[in-house]
Amino acid sequence: MAGGRVRVAIAGVGWAGTRHVEAIRELGRKLTVECLVDYDADFLREKSAELGVEKTYGSVDDAISDTNVDVIAICLPHRDHCEVAIAAAESGRHVLVEKPMATTVEEATRMIAAAGHAGVTLFVAENLPYTSMSATLRRMVESGDPIGEVVSASIVTGFRAEQYGYPGRRAWLSTPEAGGGGQWLLNGIHMIAQLRYVFGEIEDVYLRHHHSSRVDRTDVEATLTGTLTTAAGYSIALMQSHEVYLSGGLGGLTVFGD
Repeated sequence: MAGGRVRVAIAGVGWAGTRHVEAIRELGRKLTVECLVDYDADFLREKSAELGVEKTYGSVDDAISDTNVDVIAICLPHRDHCEVAIAAAESGRHVLVEKPMATTVEEATRMIAAAGHAGVTLFVAENLPYTSMSATLRRMVESGDPIGEVVSASIVTGFRAEQYGYPGRRAWLSTPEAGGGGQWLLNGIHMIAQLRYVFGEIEDVYLRHHHSSRVDRTDVEATLTGTLTTAAGYSIALMQSHEVYLSGGLGGLTVFGD
């Protein structure tokens, strides 16, 4: 640390990385952005000027080698999370990694082991448990006020985007080869984090996912339905979808994207 402030390297300066820079500056007395890292040199140059961060690196290895860096914030494509987190931990750097933590349980286990062996902190940047809505729901479930004992819950959530993904630099988010995914990987992780915070650990899971019914189907899930049962006995019906279904007296309509 320098001057009592933790120095952070932002690895990946797309949408998530930019949000991290903004959040760090809101906590200016405790944190500072030491440098930006991105594989795209032209984009990195633009973001450096936009965000006012002069020090930049074209590789995470260079940032890890910077002795002024205390923390590596990983905002890279999901396929890169594991190896970058392990390298950062082994160098003695603390790690903040965007959700999803990894693309497999095996990767996540390796990351945890590396951080534990190095004696550094590994933390997943999952925000939903920290929202006011999550706090309110948890208080209602624990206290029974104002609706009495909660016995079940029904959750419907989702987002709509062209081709069930994102354009430009963010197109990898809907590309499985890059560690991207559809409704479950991009949005479901948020919901599960919130449900675990509100209702406790999940014990039994039944989930089924479906691809889009549109002609130009993608390789990622568009809709997911299922039932979760918590250790405390709560039953939760879950539905997540990129599609909106409308039923009427004369027929039905499915809306894709925006």
